[in-house]
Amino acid sequence: MALALPCRVRNTDIGLMDKPQTIADYPGKYKALLLMLIFISLGSQLFMLFQSPYPNGLDGAFYSLEAKSFYERGHLENPSLGPMYYICGLLIYPCGDAFIAVKWASALVMALLLPAFYMFIRRWFDKEWSLWGTLLLAISPSLRLMSINYLNNLFGLVCFFIFASVLLDKRAYKPWAFWGILPISGLLATISHKTTAVYTLALIGLFLLENLLGTSKHKIRMFLGIFLPLSAMGLYLILTQGSRLSGDLHWKPSIALFSASFRQQLPLAVVCEMSLLMVSAYVAAFLWLKDLGRFSFYSLAPLLVYFPFWKLNQLDMGYRLLLCATPLGILSLIYLMDQLQIKLPKTNWIFYILILVIPLGILVYNPKKDPPYGYYSEVVQQIELPEESLLIAHLGLNHMYSYYNQYKDSLNYLPNFPVSEQNLWRLAYGASYNSLAGLYPRAVKEGYIKYIDRHYLLIREDYWQRYLKEEDSNIGDSLVNWYNPQETRPEYIRKISSPQ
Repeated sequence: MALALPCRVRNTDIGLMDKPQTIADYPGKYKALLLMLIFISLGSQLFMLFQSPYPNGLDGAFYSLEAKSFYERGHLENPSLGPMYYICGLLIYPCGDAFIAVKWASALVMALLLPAFYMFIRRWFDKEWSLWGTLLLAISPSLRLMSINYLNNLFGLVCFFIFASVLLDKRAYKPWAFWGILPISGLLATISHKTTAVYTLALIGLFLLENLLGTSKHKIRMFLGIFLPLSAMGLYLILTQGSRLSGDLHWKPSIALFSASFRQQLPLAVVCEMSLLMVSAYVAAFLWLKDLGRFSFYSLAPLLVYFPFWKLNQLDMGYRLLLCATPLGILSLIYLMDQLQIKLPKTNWIFYILILVIPLGILVYNPKKDPPYGYYSEVVQQIELPEESLLIAHLGLNHMYSYYNQYKDSLNYLPNFPVSEQNLWRLAYGASYNSLAGLYPRAVKEGYIKYIDRHYLLIREDYWQRYLKEEDSNIGDSLVNWYNPQETRPEYIRKISSPQ
């Protein structure tokens, strides 16, 4: 059943001489312009990522590690269903290098998101509005940031939009295609990332409720129709992410533009886009209900996609979800433009100029803000530990250690499983080697404390914990920071096998 949306599909009578310049007057151009968007996006993405020869962003080293493990050993270092780890591993065959393979994977998925989104938005709007919506997606600075770190999430969006397109327009597909594409895309969206899993499950629930209860006026059935899907989503999140969510919620509604942390750490274009799209989503839902003249379960989507009660004091859960919501926010913006009867530009040259804006999205990426992976690679290659050892090192450095040291285990947390004292080590940052050598000369002699360079030293964890207690409290407290992890690994994080 196709989704009924109250939008005005424009009459594009090509034969009329008084309307010769709209994009809609040249139907053959739609495919060409869509392909142009895809290839410009692909090219600019590659240019952006290859500004650094090393992994991009904080998660780039992790994807490279998993890709290399799958390529060399046939399995991931950390077991996962995330498709992008396997895709990155397969791309090493033509690319020859894990770092390069991850960059290509990011660019390809970013490019694939455009036609997937176009398929989805065409269920709602005519070709002209759909093309403009896809152009806004290609320009989006928020998606550029997302493509640097969150590849499984991005691939999940691609699969979700394919799934949603097929589900909402069953009549456009033959039965064999419908029952082939729908389960495969839905499964991939579900296993790619928890966010797109929730999107997929929520859409199924809303679709069924809209078709089964959407026209019902019975209050009890209407209440159950709203309560049950929201309860199911809430239960899923509590069971899978409860311990993490508890620290990421805030009782006051928040918006990116009003977050001092977001304004300081993110490009202004990203903060403004997040805020505009969030407001657009709620206003669009209100206008939609007003125009329909009845309740629609689809109007609940903004509450899920742009949940307003996340803490926005750091770039964590709320930040990631706002990035992921960008395509659906653009859909809302296009709907508002259509409802407000904003006329599209009638000259093609304006569209072409905006296409040229797409490469400017790469300005949100500054390779100098990436972890110094080149330096990290030099540090970790100086470390030799037994096969059964576990190294504690801060994020980024831990993945580079495993990457260059035969997949030996490393965590950016204290382990939440038993590890023998002689097998637990730490790559400590900022500690004085001379102070440690003076306190524990025997440990230095026996190789339990080793100088790496002026920033790092290798130390067995039991000596490190003793040092933090015996050192002056001001010095000890200053060493407990992001570079020297002291937090026990949370249960919601995927586990690795504990060393024997």
